[in-house]
Amino acid sequence: MALKRPRDTRWSSHYGTLINLMHLFPFIIDVLKYIGENGSDDPQMAEAIDLPDIMNRFEFVFVLHLMKKILGIIYELSQVLQRKDQGILNAMNLNVYVAKGRSRHGSEEMINLHHYRVELFYSVIDMQF
Repeated sequence: MALKRPRDTRWSSHYGTLINLMHLFPFIIDVLKYIGENGSDDPQMAEAIDLPDIMNRFEFVFVLHLMKKILGIIYELSQVLQRKDQGILNAMNLNVYVAKGRSRHGSEEMINLHHYRVELFYSVIDMQF
């Protein structure tokens, strides 16, 4: 496993980069600390010293997980929409979120936008207050 260079137009490469970053996180921190202590270039060393502190902040980790979740949904949706046999009506049903432990038959269905805006994002903001 290695970190990939994200391509400008491929959401899947951004998603893959985030997945790899999460899996390699402790090793990346170790490498940055090593470069900060043993680097040959002063600007490189200064940046390597600052990055582990930034990467260990709550904000960085929170956004990393949030982006993984968002890009995961986009990745799944793009994979489904690329299939030749996928109709637009079937694709529209992919925008429905069903809470775990609830049935798809009833009022428990909501669109993903509502779930992530109200159920997740607003809840996190409320917890911060």
